[in-house]
Amino acid sequence: YVCDLLGMKSINLATLNLAELAKKDTTAHTPIMFIITPGADPSVILEQAADQTLGPGNYHQIAMGQGQADLALKMLQNAAENGTWVCLQNVHLVVSWLPVLEKELHALKPQDTFRLWL
Repeated sequence: YVCDLLGMKSINLATLNLAELAKKDTTAHTPIMFIITPGADPSVILEQAADQTLGPGNYHQIAMGQGQADLALKMLQNAAENGTWVCLQNVHLVVSWLPVLEKELHALKPQDTFRLWL
């Protein structure tokens, strides 16, 4: 019934392919934000996609929280310069810091392969 009503063949969603998403639907200038449920952790799949896209060793992540802001900015700058991927996890814990992140993003001149995942 739902499929007929919406004109769809199926209501089953395709598996999200992060490597394809990064290549076709994103740019180095636009962060990609995950909104996940408690306990979900896409970091393993994200690292695999980075390995597939850029080769091993080109994915970096940091769990945001108290005292991580300076390290996160340095990691972001290095990733942009080298064209690697960086994931800043738990950004909901540092909402007051997000304007600093936004300012830094506007100042970056990233390589085309750079991606920021939040």
